[in-house]
Amino acid sequence: MGVYRTEEEKYEILVNLLTNLLGNERKHYDNKHQIAFDCPVCSAEKGVESDGKGNLEINYDKGVYNCWACGEVNETKGTIYKLFRTFGTYEQVNEFLSYEFSFNGKDGEVTYKEKTKIILPDETYQLNLKLHPERLKDPLFKPAYEYLFKRRIIPDIINKFNLQYCVGGKFRNRIVIPSYDNNADINYYVTRSLYNIRNKYINNESDKTQLIFNELFIDWDKDVYLVEGPFDHLVLPNSLVLLGKKMYDLMFETIYKNLNPKCKLIIVLDPDAIKDTIKIYNILNGGKLRGRVFVNFMPKDIDVSKFNELYGQEELLKWVKKIEYLKEI
Repeated sequence: MGVYRTEEEKYEILVNLLTNLLGNERKHYDNKHQIAFDCPVCSAEKGVESDGKGNLEINYDKGVYNCWACGEVNETKGTIYKLFRTFGTYEQVNEFLSYEFSFNGKDGEVTYKEKTKIILPDETYQLNLKLHPERLKDPLFKPAYEYLFKRRIIPDIINKFNLQYCVGGKFRNRIVIPSYDNNADINYYVTRSLYNIRNKYINNESDKTQLIFNELFIDWDKDVYLVEGPFDHLVLPNSLVLLGKKMYDLMFETIYKNLNPKCKLIIVLDPDAIKDTIKIYNILNGGKLRGRVFVNFMPKDIDVSKFNELYGQEELLKWVKKIEYLKEI
């Protein structure tokens, strides 16, 4: 666990973490504990890596941030923890949490802490190419990368979701997809064989209805997609995973409580799941969610992950945004 002894040390650590996350600082007011960076959302909208405007301002004493250009439009604002969750990789979020930072915000003192994690299978290794570039050419790991690249699971996705590979034991020759809760703790995992054998998937034995898969990576201030499987989730940004075709109580409650009133929930299940889609739509489309639940039917025999594999993520995003009310179908 990271340690800091004084407020000055805390501020220095935070500035370093923020710089690693967002790049070069544009402005820094030490006496106000405020620092500014180029906003990743504004930059992406302009098609550049950094727009040079420095509109994303962070108060690292209060633990909050806001983009003065797009904060109201894109909800690019909130707690510093949300900032790391939205734009950081698993390692960056976990490093932030390892220091157990405390902030004095408008709601009083808030502390972000680490918790006990579920242990991944033995002989499981990270595929993160920033941390382990040598593994790309290692014969032991080469089949894993070939499998993922064939499915257009690119290095950025591998790194963001901390995808791993098991080289021995019960889960040998399987991609391991960990699930992280809001504190960056592992609460579940899914494994997928590199080969189309009978038991392609073997999952953690925990009750999947008592958790939200990879809730760490959900931004409730943007439109959220609801998908069936973990590989759909990897390629469709800001998606929730049912790990099946049925809505369960915790998933419903989490969506109902957290989805921003300005945002939509878009159901994108497999093309063979029309009846399940209707059931889920009828469960969700009520109360304060009424009129904000949409559906998108994938092409025949092509699910979200396969669409990405065939046409790429850019085309996938164009397709899933073609939404319509179910009641009008």
